[in-house]
Amino acid sequence: MKIRLNFEKTNLIRLIVAMIFAAVLYFKVTFPVYVLAGFGVSYFLIKSLSVELNNKWLRLALGILMLGGSSVMTAHMVQYLLLDAELRARIMDNKMFLNVLCCLVVYLVVQVFTKNVGLTCVISHIALMIFCGDQLFCLSVPWK
Repeated sequence: MKIRLNFEKTNLIRLIVAMIFAAVLYFKVTFPVYVLAGFGVSYFLIKSLSVELNNKWLRLALGILMLGGSSVMTAHMVQYLLLDAELRARIMDNKMFLNVLCCLVVYLVVQVFTKNVGLTCVISHIALMIFCGDQLFCLSVPWK
């Protein structure tokens, strides 16, 4: 297993573009400034990181961890971004578990077609956010 950081000019350009979008979001949403700096550092490190895995089991374990973690984060992001505080408080643990499973199923179906974990995470996250924005999918709130 080899881990390297590749400092390239294209990564710096992508970082600048991402930071501009993050700064616009900062002024629109007003989150803490340290989040903006943390995003920049994290984005640059992730885009510059190069990992070579020779072990099949380690590659499989990291793929499962990435898909599972991404589905959990997407489910929580949907609940946080699309619901107000009152509705979020009414979501029970078993509904949240079902939402995570629902997201995981979408991730696994997309993984079957793409066979690329990173691309799967991007496509599935965007699709879930679009579907949940229309309240067609994965919002299990006990309505009155």
